[in-house]
Amino acid sequence: MEEPEDYRSLFEDLLKLELPGICANPDIVAEQGNNLVWCGGALAKLYKETGGRVIIAGKPFHPVYDMAHAELNVHAGIALANTGILPIGDGLPTDIKGAKAQRISALFLTEGIHAADLAGDAQAVESMHKAEGLQSHCFMGCLS
Repeated sequence: MEEPEDYRSLFEDLLKLELPGICANPDIVAEQGNNLVWCGGALAKLYKETGGRVIIAGKPFHPVYDMAHAELNVHAGIALANTGILPIGDGLPTDIKGAKAQRISALFLTEGIHAADLAGDAQAVESMHKAEGLQSHCFMGCLS
């Protein structure tokens, strides 16, 4: 399986061209079946560590929520208030942090990328949220 480090030499070549890295999904890992796989955020982090400039366009940053909110309004046929939206995600540093920044309640999925640290334990969920300065409206294992 590829690792972010596999890209280091390529990034060193790109740095010579002074090209920015653009990351649309800053998740470090994501679930693929029962495995965690590296995502764009891991590559963006490495590119930045090697001296590159990185532009992040996805969660948890404001523009992606504005775009999603506008799309929801179109599909709903009305302007939805934040109280009419429930983001769902398994990543505290992206999904839940982004919802908090938008002042939107969120549903946290505990059987995602943090599953090994949480093991379905409500106290562990609360502790992890507190350590990150975050809060979810509610949580559950998964959506299956």
